[in-house]
Amino acid sequence: MGKEYFSNKHITGSIRVCHYGCAIYFLLIITGQEAGYVWVDDRANDMGLYPAISKTTKQKMTFTEWYDEWLTESINEISK
Repeated sequence: MGKEYFSNKHITGSIRVCHYGCAIYFLLIITGQEAGYVWVDDRANDMGLYPAISKTTKQKMTFTEWYDEWLTESINEISK
């Protein structure tokens, strides 16, 4: 992939909210039509940028929905 693929211009208007591992980041979109939604930056693994999808609803997630799902999974993991 070239420099264009990894250009920061593709993530302008977002902030990183979580590092998932393996150079995958969750981004909160703060401007434009997708403001309030969480997207995934998986360009390091050649998977591109795409909306975060809920494991339960199979829909795009707002930040609140993403955080709630993440928190629930984290609590379940430490409760094992």
